Amino acid sequence: MYPDVPKDGPILLCAGELDALLARQRGLPAVTTTCGARLPDQLAPVLGGRRVAVIYDVGEEGAAETTAAKLRAAGSEAWAVALGLPNKGEDLTDWFVKYGRTARELGVLCRRGRPS
Repeated sequence: MYPDVPKDGPILLCAGELDALLARQRGLPAVTTTCGARLPDQLAPVLGGRRVAVIYDVGEEGAAETTAAKLRAAGSEAWAVALGLPNKGEDLTDWFVKYGRTARELGVLCRRGRPS
């Protein structure tokens, strides 16, 4: 995982290094696998028992759902978060840089998508 996984609390799992770094700059506990829109089986237990919002690029929502299911099987409370951006391929970097959205807005989006 990159960068390091925070020791406790919720996690944002992104599909790219720049996404994770920009989220970290904004105070969010983001990580990536550096494998794009997938979670290798051996990494699922690293996030076991954690609350994980999976945020992949627009168009990769199915992969985000698959990753969330894999994390749930490893004991996490995990769910996919659709960014709702207009163009396929847009990602968390676009959320912050192109559209000027905030960490607070992302937090609201993640909480809305979290299963109750």
